[in-house]
Amino acid sequence: MKTLAFLDALVLAASVWAVPGVAVRPPSDFIDTEAVTNVVFDAGDVYARRLDLALELNAAASNNVIVAFGHDVNTNGVLERVEADLIVGWEGGTWFWRDRRAHTGQQAARADCVRRLDWHLQLDAQRRAKSLSASDADGSVFAANVPATMFDPNWNLMRVTTRGCVPPSGVVVSRTAVLGYGIMVR
Repeated sequence: MKTLAFLDALVLAASVWAVPGVAVRPPSDFIDTEAVTNVVFDAGDVYARRLDLALELNAAASNNVIVAFGHDVNTNGVLERVEADLIVGWEGGTWFWRDRRAHTGQQAARADCVRRLDWHLQLDAQRRAKSLSASDADGSVFAANVPATMFDPNWNLMRVTTRGCVPPSGVVVSRTAVLGYGIMVR
């Protein structure tokens, strides 16, 4: 009975981060199907005017990588689904982003191969999202007006979740006063 409860908890944990509206993944080729890490991320730099994210993976319809940004309200060191304001990633053969507060998002289907998403979110003087440019080897990925809520200076945690792929080889977060924040997930 304890094993069944544990398996139910794993299924629930996996389904919590599923992305609505994105294709369902086929079964993974790998035995270990999930790796999660939470990274302290201070978005409070008053001089930051850009959030850069590079997401590199061996993209296939059977895997996903999700990077979520938010504020750890309950201070447990884990970014819960209800605390995540923005999620960006690869799911079931599709690049996507979702802004939970604005109830909006976008997705772009791509063929399987080694892929790198280069995401550049420009902020205005009040540190609200102003514009987004995102591209991969096939060109522009997203084209849309971005909601001002796509960035929040109160964010203090980033969660990286991978499923169905080799565990990530690294997560790097950097900050410069000129550009803002740079994040690389590989």
